[in-house]
Amino acid sequence: MSEVTILAVEPDPTVLAYYRRAVVDSGYAFVPARGGEEGLRKLRGADPSAIVVRVNLPDMTGREFVTRVREEAEAVRGPGLAPILLTALRGQEAEVAAGLELGAMNVLFFPFGEGEFATRLGSLLRWAHRPAAEGVFTVGPVSVDLDRGELLLPQAQPLTASEMEILRWLLSPPGRAVTRRQIPVGTERAVDVHVAALRSKLGPAGGCIETLRGIGYRFRQSAAAL
Repeated sequence: MSEVTILAVEPDPTVLAYYRRAVVDSGYAFVPARGGEEGLRKLRGADPSAIVVRVNLPDMTGREFVTRVREEAEAVRGPGLAPILLTALRGQEAEVAAGLELGAMNVLFFPFGEGEFATRLGSLLRWAHRPAAEGVFTVGPVSVDLDRGELLLPQAQPLTASEMEILRWLLSPPGRAVTRRQIPVGTERAVDVHVAALRSKLGPAGGCIETLRGIGYRFRQSAAAL
């Protein structure tokens, strides 16, 4: 595998230094940028494995940055897009949702610790270097066969088409943040109803489906309080 490079677009020098330390300590190459335009210029030469970007840049919004990264990727190498991790303050959920719907993969809300940052970054890198898709996904206490539409663990039982669709979004990759509008199973309210039914089928593991207030859902490696 070629060298893993992380592009971090962050206007705050203190946060940027934190990213540098965490990325370099993990053995990856680090490319910093203080704004969106600088980040896009460096994107062309760095060919990063993943991108970390704040949603409120001094020269553009998060959704504008994600859109331009996607356009750049399509122009250079087809539809492939380096996975993007958005960072944001509480209260910026609308901007985060827009970025996710345009192709960003996940979100971290300030403040966050080094462990959480490493977990989210690792999830993005596993997604970037994933093997060919398989029908059976096992994440923490949950195992599901999406080809056959069956929940295998914690208890074998069939899934509805809507429940399968929700799990496809949440498990590709695990930890991915997904908005209600992204999941094609009807209205946003319908998504909530199907998620509630899916949590019920998962039993104690239902807490693995984390609610992101004002955004949607994310699948955690372990169950948490709802």
